[in-house]
Amino acid sequence: MAAVALSDLRVRVWRLDSGQVERELSFPEPETDQRLKLDSDVEPISLRFSPDGKTLAVGFNKCDPPL
Repeated sequence: MAAVALSDLRVRVWRLDSGQVERELSFPEPETDQRLKLDSDVEPISLRFSPDGKTLAVGFNKCDPPL
């Protein structure tokens, strides 16, 4: 299996052996202080498979404002 986080807040998981999409997940944009967000900013997503490969964790990374 492979997974990718897309800029439109979707996560796509597919089987490497067949190339078939196994799952496609979408998430609403997390609440962010809009004053700290640029027009083109998208909240980054982090992905991690469990050691046995059966569970995929999806999380949003915190965006710190530039200094």
